[in-house]
Amino acid sequence: MFARDGQTGELTLRQTLPDHAVFDDDARLLWDAQGDALLVATCEAWWKFTPREDGGIEYAGEVGGAPCPGGRLLLRDGFVHNIMEPWMIETYEFDETHEMLSLVSRQSIAGVATAEMTADGSNVYALRRSGDADTLLAMERDAETGSLSIATIIAEGAETPGGATVEGLANIRGMAVHGSHLYLSAEYGDTLVFDLANRSSPAFLGKGKRSFRSRHRLSGST
Repeated sequence: MFARDGQTGELTLRQTLPDHAVFDDDARLLWDAQGDALLVATCEAWWKFTPREDGGIEYAGEVGGAPCPGGRLLLRDGFVHNIMEPWMIETYEFDETHEMLSLVSRQSIAGVATAEMTADGSNVYALRRSGDADTLLAMERDAETGSLSIATIIAEGAETPGGATVEGLANIRGMAVHGSHLYLSAEYGDTLVFDLANRSSPAFLGKGKRSFRSRHRLSGST
């Protein structure tokens, strides 16, 4: 576990948990705000860690009924959306104690890849791969039921609100939402930027180059 400086973004190692080594290279980390717990999600099990009074965390058991992560995991309002690349999005709901998950729905989206959610959980954006015709899906999300509905499909070469033509969707490998913008990172260094003034209909603003403020190397890493 790291402590983070909010002003500089600097990370400082604060705690290790040697009794809970993770051997799954595809393990995911999630923060369950409603359950006030860190979740370590693997195909074998989901571990739960809760805060201690001294600022550290401690093991608090496993989450029952949890799925094997198929890709990106999105957690909000007591629901977990499991992006099952490249077939579907599964939605699970926590029980009142946040110790058990149950399947709510499976939504088939052929070619679905990485996905991201807005900070308030009202919208989800996903990339759908289909040969040379990759598309960006803008979805609306119901906070009460966790259901997702596709509002807009944006294709390569499409003109979005504002008049800009989308270019570069074929090489996307990751995405992030920050403030009122959606960022799509491409394999070859470009970052596509969309304005989210209308969250259900993102407007393409253009492409730019990525930059790094700093890189951190952990002790023992290569």
